[in-house]
Amino acid sequence: MSGTIGIADLIRALGRGRATFVAHVGAGSTTTSIPLADLNLGSANLAGNLALLDAGALGSGSQPTVATISSNTATVLTVPALSAAPAEGSAVWIFAVATIQAQVTVSENVATWGGQPVAPADASGAPKVQFPTSLANFVAQGTAVSATTPLLATYGNTKAHFTPAGTGRIRVAVALSAAAVVSVSRNAGAGTPIYNALNSGGALAAGAEYAFDVPVDATDTIDFEVSAAVTLNVFKVYFTYGA
Repeated sequence: MSGTIGIADLIRALGRGRATFVAHVGAGSTTTSIPLADLNLGSANLAGNLALLDAGALGSGSQPTVATISSNTATVLTVPALSAAPAEGSAVWIFAVATIQAQVTVSENVATWGGQPVAPADASGAPKVQFPTSLANFVAQGTAVSATTPLLATYGNTKAHFTPAGTGRIRVAVALSAAAVVSVSRNAGAGTPIYNALNSGGALAAGAEYAFDVPVDATDTIDFEVSAAVTLNVFKVYFTYGA
C-alpha cells in the first residue's frame, strides 16, 4: 500500500526521536502560546508543522498532545486553543513535516496503520514504514568557523548544543575547506567539556566529505569543534531514534 499517513498518528506510534527540534516550555505560557525556554528558532517559519507536548503538560494525567503550529517567533509557538496552558518546564518536540509518504506492508492481522485502512499483503509481512531520519542541526554551507569553538552552539541553526530525545545515533556529514581534526563532545554544556577526535584523530582532507556515526542517549549534550579555522563546506547532524 502507498499512501499519505498523518504524522500525528506516527508521532504517537513511533516516538519523539523523529523530532526536528526539542525544547522545554518557558514561563508565561497560555492556552494558545508556548514560550520556548531553551530553543531559539531564529527566522525559521514553522507554521503548519506540529508540536508534541509531553504527557502531563496540560495537567496531571493528561496524555501527550499534538498541536498544529499556527505561527511562531524565534522563541514562542502560537497554536490553536489547548485545554490548558502547558506547564513550565514540560518537554515539547517540534516536527517539521506535516505528512509522511509511507510504503506499508502488513500481515493479515493488521487492519489499519496510522489511521489508514490497509489491505493484507501476505501472512509473513510486517508493518514497515520508510521515512527520512530527522535533521537535528546544521551549520550553513560556507560558514567560516574558528578553531576549538562549539560549532552548533556558535554557528548552528538553533545556536544551541544538541540534546538527543532518547537513545539512538547521530550521523554527522562534514566537509572542510582545509585539513583539520573534527572532535565531538558529549558534555558540551559542562564548564570544561571533553572533546574526542573523530576519524581516529586524523585530520580530514580538504574538500572531501566524510560521515561519522556516534551512538547517543538523552544524557548527552552534543557539540563539535575543529582544530583549525576553516570554512564548513558541509556540516549537518542527523538523528535516528532507537538505532
